[in-house]
Amino acid sequence: MSGFANPSTTLSKLLINCNISVIVLYPSANVISPATADFNVGTVISYDKKNSIFDKNFTKLAAQQFDIVTCENEMKGYSLLDTSASQAAEDGMPVCQFERADEMVQWAKDNGLKVRGHVLIWEQSMSDSFFYVDYDTDKELVDAETLKARMQSYCKQVVTHFEEKFPGTVICWDVVNEAINADEKAEKDPTTGLYLNNTGKFYQILGGEYIKYAFQYAKEAVAAAKAINPDSDILLYY
Repeated sequence: MSGFANPSTTLSKLLINCNISVIVLYPSANVISPATADFNVGTVISYDKKNSIFDKNFTKLAAQQFDIVTCENEMKGYSLLDTSASQAAEDGMPVCQFERADEMVQWAKDNGLKVRGHVLIWEQSMSDSFFYVDYDTDKELVDAETLKARMQSYCKQVVTHFEEKFPGTVICWDVVNEAINADEKAEKDPTTGLYLNNTGKFYQILGGEYIKYAFQYAKEAVAAAKAINPDSDILLYY
């Protein structure tokens, strides 16, 4: 990294459209000051694996070297959806369990770090029961309207929960993840004109428009969060 004359500008360009990890070793704490840096540097955190929030050495390093963190698994659907409680819900909407994720976000807040929420709508990280009648994988898949209602409820619950409990800490959310199929043999989705991964249940039930609905419901959730905390400015990403 010593060959970069302007790390702030060069790294910003380097990271565009790339999926890479960057490790920066600073010879002193004042090489890039908060006043001159124009981007955040972040890392992944976990509950009980590498980069655990219970590792004192990692906690010290994270507080000193990073601005923002992303939970590896604890804010994904399979961690947040409470299937048993959802099955018992009278309105049929998903019920979430936030205890472990709350510990992660509290840790970030205590150490002066912001959080990037990951991820709201991703079939590989959503509990399979989310897609089935009565949240029972032995039954048939839900219809399109039921899935949209569940998506809308889930997005609102998750985004507003963290904004209400930890105002201003979760500053952005990944809404959809790995929807694009980069394989040269991928087929174009007839509705959106995009080359999409089409084997998951979001796609199976809603087609390519599930992406549109995901961002629509995430935007509504951000508006609801802003009603809770008018100073919030949550960003949404693909």
